[in-house]
Amino acid sequence: MADDGKPEGRSRDDETTTPPSDKGDAQPLPKVEHTTRRLLRVPRSAWWVLAAAGVLLLVFGLLRPQFFTRPPAGAPYQVPPERHFAKTFGALGHADGVWLTSDNPSATFNVTLPVDVGRSKDRIRLAGTAQIAEDSTVFLQVLMDGQQVFERELPSGNRVLDQVVEIPPAIAADGELRVTTRFRGILSHPRCSPEQAAGAIINLNQHSVIEAELAQPLHTVRDVAAALDHHVTVLVADAAPEWFATATALGVALIRAGHEVQYVSEIAEDAGPSVIMLGPPESLADKTGWTPAGNGQDEIIRVGTVGATPRLAVVTPEPELASRFLTTPVLVTADGVADLSEAIGTTRLDGDQVALEALGTDMSEITLTENRSWRADYSLADMPGGRIPRALRVEMRLPATPPDLSWILTTNLNGQMVDSRRLTAEPAVVPLPQQAHLMDNQLTMTVQRDRDLGGCDVRVTPYPMQLLPGSSLQLGDDPGAGFTALARPLTGDAEVRVVPGADPVVLLNAIVGVVAEFSPWGRFPDIRPDPGTPLDRPFILVGGPLRSSLLQFEDSGLIAGTGPVLDLTPFQDGLVVQCAGGLPGVVVSVIGDPGRPVLGSFGRECAQVITPAGSFAVVGGGEVLVATPVRKASG
Repeated sequence: MADDGKPEGRSRDDETTTPPSDKGDAQPLPKVEHTTRRLLRVPRSAWWVLAAAGVLLLVFGLLRPQFFTRPPAGAPYQVPPERHFAKTFGALGHADGVWLTSDNPSATFNVTLPVDVGRSKDRIRLAGTAQIAEDSTVFLQVLMDGQQVFERELPSGNRVLDQVVEIPPAIAADGELRVTTRFRGILSHPRCSPEQAAGAIINLNQHSVIEAELAQPLHTVRDVAAALDHHVTVLVADAAPEWFATATALGVALIRAGHEVQYVSEIAEDAGPSVIMLGPPESLADKTGWTPAGNGQDEIIRVGTVGATPRLAVVTPEPELASRFLTTPVLVTADGVADLSEAIGTTRLDGDQVALEALGTDMSEITLTENRSWRADYSLADMPGGRIPRALRVEMRLPATPPDLSWILTTNLNGQMVDSRRLTAEPAVVPLPQQAHLMDNQLTMTVQRDRDLGGCDVRVTPYPMQLLPGSSLQLGDDPGAGFTALARPLTGDAEVRVVPGADPVVLLNAIVGVVAEFSPWGRFPDIRPDPGTPLDRPFILVGGPLRSSLLQFEDSGLIAGTGPVLDLTPFQDGLVVQCAGGLPGVVVSVIGDPGRPVLGSFGRECAQVITPAGSFAVVGGGEVLVATPVRKASG
């Protein structure tokens, strides 16, 4: 039924209200349903955008482009441990990391990388701290094989350093990498000061690392050898005389190559890759679970695994051959799982002079601003005939300079300044005092710039300079004294005799450093148990002292001289190293278990007592050598 006054067939919602108009004419409004349709209409272009977004989402979801899935630079490798090659600065021998200061602004080290397995993501992660003065500008630089690959300005203040540097593939392709870290800096304040140091101390800590991701675990002799760290653990699975001789020779060769060596009779499965095992394959398998790679019976060295870790093993007792193969350049030929080499001869120093280049001194062109030092380390045992150098010959290529500039050469031997002179284009011959020599010596040559002009208007100019190949040590005829007199006879046909009875591993840890100290590079003495026969050639005797030795044992105590001059209470662990006394040899007496003793400097004295807490020398008729026999100032 329709409402009164309303036509039938129309609802209330269909009514259109006409508002009053000022003009008195009513204008109808658009219908509501037409307005709603216009508001809900989507533009066609929006559909195209939505479709494109859907296609892109599908592509990224299915194909996963590397841009979106690749981890950020410096992220940890997502591989098992046996496919992660890593050499920390600590593993390279820098237990406290590398320190860069104004006096020593650079450090260089060599790293051997695997070459027989695929490598990727080669990089160096530098971690540590930096202290930069507020008014200094300092840049950290990294060079690889002499090519600069990284430079970054360091902010002032005390900062934490964490920087990843990618290793260019072409530089590391041959597996040999020479890395130099250094900083360059300058004081940025306008004050006039003779001090040009940048005011920076940078510590790249022991956790800084050279690392790479490997396509597969290491499996060749040369690659597993490349994984050896500065500290090498040698597992002795067989203590028979021939294996004891092999272990001694291997330790001597590793020490000569710059390693630290520790012998053990047992080792944990997760000990890491820096391990060499000695013994027959059966003994190694029983003792460690070592599984050899490949098949063979006549090899000397073979790669195997303990669990998933590759392990290098000497499986045939060949003291000289195995030691030379693992520590000389012929190792680069070991591209298989085993080595069967039968002979390896090496060159040795000879003649009346030894080139500094042969001692590892830096002969490259350098840039000098204020001063620069060159260092040569040498052992008397390695000198031709064990002779003591009498002089240093220095040849230097000098740059053209202003008339008022001159160069000062200062020479230092074992911490003692032995000469200082003006350096010219003519070679300089610097006498070296014979009594300043030790068995192991460190020679430092420092060139310093000197100008007559000064003041703030004189600019600091870098100059190129180079130590030339003619620089050398000139050998003399001084016979030496004490330990230094033994270098000559022990460079010839010498032997090592070991009195049986002590634990072989204890003996090896105690004596291998001494044998390395007194035997020349490239030669290995005969190592055998003491047969009790007379000594008829130069020797190193491991056992009790000879009657002619200075120090004797009496009731387990240590005595020396008439009276005696020295009479010490027995001690539990230590090492006594002394001249044989009238015979061309060294006597090494092991007391208890001294571990790996830290050897002192063997010089012109003839006896040393070494304990885990330190060492001292005994001279003359049995007196203890006191370096400064005067009272010390108090306070």
